[in-house]
Amino acid sequence: MRAELGRTGDSIARGAPYNGTMSVPDSVEGVDDRPSGRIGLALATDRPTVGGLVDAVEEGGMAIACLLFAAPLVVPLPPFASASLGAALAVLGAQWLAGRERPMLPARLRAVPLPATLCRLLRVRGVAWLRVLEDRMRRRPPRTDTVLARTLSGAAVLACGIVMALPIPFMNTPPAFAVALVALGMSGGDGRWWFAGIALALAMLVGLSIAAVLAGDAGARWLRPG
Repeated sequence: MRAELGRTGDSIARGAPYNGTMSVPDSVEGVDDRPSGRIGLALATDRPTVGGLVDAVEEGGMAIACLLFAAPLVVPLPPFASASLGAALAVLGAQWLAGRERPMLPARLRAVPLPATLCRLLRVRGVAWLRVLEDRMRRRPPRTDTVLARTLSGAAVLACGIVMALPIPFMNTPPAFAVALVALGMSGGDGRWWFAGIALALAMLVGLSIAAVLAGDAGARWLRPG
């Protein structure tokens, strides 16, 4: 399967090298074994489904699978797409938290198709942006190959996935960006990227908790008689 995807995705999985600026190429060419290359190959299929994409990046482990489903959510999406990808991330986060090294999704979730327009956008721009981020990564502390790092990563992905699956307007981008940072850091051994993702996820959850408490208090006052 990977050989077939490689022939199909030759022209879409590699972007231009990072040149010191944050400019992003309009398209991606070539193939490599980094997360961006794996995701470019996965998106090269004719009718990608959630399960098909997971199978294509399975060798990359949980970090690559989480990155795959977080990348589309960095931009605002329709509620149904956000809910499907968020649910997939929640399942993957729970498995990562439990110590699984390879992703596994329920059959019903695996069969969910991804819109062709979304896949095209990711092939043309999303993979290129990942290339820019990857080219700025390097191995830095804290270590990401520990049980603690894996546990925190799984918990962060699980929490962010649940938030993205909920019908909260305009709330898919911050948690998706947090998951992307965590996954990139774990896959590349870059502790700074990983820590930034964990911190962003924690800040987002604290903010949502405060907002929920304030909203509940305001609702209780409004319903209070007299």
